[in-house]
Amino acid sequence: KPITQSQLLDAIMKVFEPPTNESSVDVKSEPVGEDGVSLRILVADDNPINQSVATGILRKRGHQVRTANNGREAVEIYSREKVDLILMDVQMPEVDGFAATSQIRDSEKISGTHVPIIAMTAHAMAGDRERCLAAGMDGYVAKPIHKEDLLEAIAQCTAVQSVSESTDKTHDFLAHFDGDVELLRKVSQVFTEQSRIDI
Repeated sequence: KPITQSQLLDAIMKVFEPPTNESSVDVKSEPVGEDGVSLRILVADDNPINQSVATGILRKRGHQVRTANNGREAVEIYSREKVDLILMDVQMPEVDGFAATSQIRDSEKISGTHVPIIAMTAHAMAGDRERCLAAGMDGYVAKPIHKEDLLEAIAQCTAVQSVSESTDKTHDFLAHFDGDVELLRKVSQVFTEQSRIDI
């Protein structure tokens, strides 16, 4: 106490979660990023200099970084590791950024997940951004990489992702009340009043 709306929603949702037999406890690590969030970011770029620049910027913000030298490696890493965001160079050997993004998006149709992908391209020409977005990417950064542009693109993509996840969670939670918004409000109000009581 005092509680926020998101804390209230999470607390009520836990009441309706089915019991688990797992004895392990999921302990979240303390956020270390500049904005309080540490992300697992995959940097896919065949240029070692671009990799180093992006990695340096991200690690200084407290993010965990993995690198891939081409689109094939990026898809392989994505398929076996938890990744929160991908920086995807458009032009890479073996499998380029567009093809890699297409493969990832195809797999997400089965899993129902979505990882934000930010395109990195040296072609800062009209229409490039639209082409990247049309290919299934969520953001666009022109090279050479500038710190402010990169961090802004990441912030925008993760903000959109957070809003989407919050909306999905709210819809799932509302289903426990058979879609009755008024009942949810009453339960929330009672919970809020109870939480103010000193024990």
